[in-house]
Amino acid sequence: MNEEPIITYRNAVHRELEKILGWWAANMPDKNGAGFYGSMDVNGKILEEAPRGLVMNSRILWTFSAAYKAEP
Repeated sequence: MNEEPIITYRNAVHRELEKILGWWAANMPDKNGAGFYGSMDVNGKILEEAPRGLVMNSRILWTFSAAYKAEP
């Protein structure tokens, strides 16, 4: 079995995940330590008054934790 396509696909997914998590880490944390912002407009302006749900922040925390744990 040729594993090269699988490895290529895995590497592409890993790069995309790094881009997505990097974007969230750079753009969405509340600098006052209150979790992550919940929304931004189409121009990339953070909507500071938007609701921040417990579920959303829990999912973000879980995602970053799982990505860190899965790092080779």
